[in-house]
Amino acid sequence: MLVLGTWSGRTWTSGTARDGLAGRRPTLAGVRVAVCQMSSGEDVETNLGTGEKLLREAAAGDADLAVLPEYFTCLGSSAALAEASETVPGGAGCEMLAAVARDSEM
Repeated sequence: MLVLGTWSGRTWTSGTARDGLAGRRPTLAGVRVAVCQMSSGEDVETNLGTGEKLLREAAAGDADLAVLPEYFTCLGSSAALAEASETVPGGAGCEMLAAVARDSEM
């Protein structure tokens, strides 16, 4: 596991990957963030395809970080949400996100 340290609200307190940040405030200077908006429905396959397309567009635009809506894989009835649930890791959504992150280094 990669430990990035803890943020106390004022400074980094520790962390193996971020030892150089201990005692300093983090900054997002130079980080390109893409906020991907989409209208999800109950069709998980369509939603995953749309999410992947948006993430790849963000990566092509040199984004360092891209975010999707919380319920991007399925938004609908309780029954649809239950049917769309998946294992983590190993589910279709996790696999798509991992593949895009790996391919784009984002």
